Amino acid sequence: MLKNSPVNPTFTNMHPFRCFGYIKTCSKLEKFLGSPEHWPEALRRVKENGDELAFQAMGMTVSFLEDTLIAERTLRPGLFFNYSPESTTEELEHMVLDS
Repeated sequence: MLKNSPVNPTFTNMHPFRCFGYIKTCSKLEKFLGSPEHWPEALRRVKENGDELAFQAMGMTVSFLEDTLIAERTLRPGLFFNYSPESTTEELEHMVLDS
């Protein structure tokens, strides 16, 4: 689907050694956001629910942001929101990147 889109996307390969697991993701988030009790509500909720798959996806995002040298600027503000696919465009206040 992405390869046939009207705008040519840029694909960045993530090597397996750059994919963070649950523990490393938590460690990296602590580096940028401080201890978990100071994390934004959306991240705390995911951590409390023990959703390891979501944290691995977040870890890949953190890894990519570090590789592109924008992790500090992007993660430090701490603006995280839970994505709800049921949301309509009228309800959204922010851009949502989705397939």
